[in-house]
Amino acid sequence: MREIWKEYPKNKRYLVSTLGRVQGRYKNGRLHLLKCTQDRNGYMIHKINIDGRMKSIQAGRLVAETFIPNPRGLSDVNHKDENKANNCVDNLEWMTHKENCNYGTIKKRISETSKKAWAEFKAYRMARETALFLCHESEAKAI
Repeated sequence: MREIWKEYPKNKRYLVSTLGRVQGRYKNGRLHLLKCTQDRNGYMIHKINIDGRMKSIQAGRLVAETFIPNPRGLSDVNHKDENKANNCVDNLEWMTHKENCNYGTIKKRISETSKKAWAEFKAYRMARETALFLCHESEAKAI
């Protein structure tokens, strides 16, 4: 995919690319590539100035707001391949929060996590019951 740059609609000092990169414009007009960091949830974020305040905005949201029309006013930006670092315009889409929560393999991943937690709990319970049984058995022999 060819990288295309376009002004960010909420602040014309920033250019956003179709690959998820962001450039800032100095007062003299020179451009510089902004660094992105990863937030605690794994999303790539950029710190940009909006209405005189620095805000951390996810790269996917910047790309979607710049390149993808949102006529229905949907709230969430979804990564089609579920890779939070892939912020290419082809990988993003607008959807409702409910749709985003139910998208892809999330239910499967939650189910697997729940199964693992349940198995760990059963193993703990079995070990505890065995320890209590052995404790009672040794007390009975002592009497």
